[in-house]
Amino acid sequence: MIVYAWIMYHPVGAMPLVGSSKLDRLDLAIRALDVKLEHYEWYQIYVASGQQVLR
Repeated sequence: MIVYAWIMYHPVGAMPLVGSSKLDRLDLAIRALDVKLEHYEWYQIYVASGQQVLR
């Protein structure tokens, strides 16, 4: 669910494609709409994924 929320918060305005017909996975994607990430949270996930630190 957090991955979907992170993608939707991305500055480029990306929208994730679920690509699943399993109801539990679709439910997680829908529930991600209720997750509100703060900017610093999004950035912490970005850096933790191995991306370079932005200045």
